[in-house]
Amino acid sequence: MVSSISDIPILTFGLGAISSYSILMYRLYLTERSSQLNDHLKDIERLVESALSTLGVESDVSKEKLIKLSWHHSVASRTYPRIREICHSRDEEYEKFMLRLFALVTADHEDKLLDEASKNVDRLELRAQEIVATSSDLTNLLRDVRRESLSPSNLIRDFSIYLKAKIAWLYDTFCVP
Repeated sequence: MVSSISDIPILTFGLGAISSYSILMYRLYLTERSSQLNDHLKDIERLVESALSTLGVESDVSKEKLIKLSWHHSVASRTYPRIREICHSRDEEYEKFMLRLFALVTADHEDKLLDEASKNVDRLELRAQEIVATSSDLTNLLRDVRRESLSPSNLIRDFSIYLKAKIAWLYDTFCVP
C-alpha cells in the first residue's frame, strides 16, 4: 500500500497528469465546437428574421433592409469553414444548403430585387418562404450534427485525432531542435 505521494513512481504520476490534461483539453475542444454550432444556429435564425422582415408579406423593400439582410448573411457565413469541418461526414449537405441560402438571400443584385419588388410582390413572398424552408433544413442538419458529435463512436474517433495532433505538437515542441 502507498503511504505517501513520494512512494508513487514519477512516471505513473506524469502519465496521469498528461492523461488528465489531454482529457480536459478535449472536453474544452468539444465545448467550443458545440458553442460554435449554437452560435451558427442563432445567426441563421437572425438571417431568417431579417429575410422575413425584408421580403415578407407586410414589408416594404428598401435599400437599408437589403443591406441589413446581406449583413446578416455575411455574419452567418463567417464560420462556414469551421462549421463545414465540424460537419465532416455531412459537409456536402451543409455546403448545398449554405449555397442555396446564399443564392436566395443575395438574389442576383440588390437593384434587381428592388425592381422585382415593384413588379411582383408574390415572387418576394415565395423567395422568403424558400429562405425559411432552406434555413429550416440547414438548422435540422446542424442539430443532427451536434447530436451525432456526442455519439460514443464519434467521441472516440475525434479524441484519437485530437490526441495524435497533441502528441505531434509535443514531439515538435520538445524533441525536435
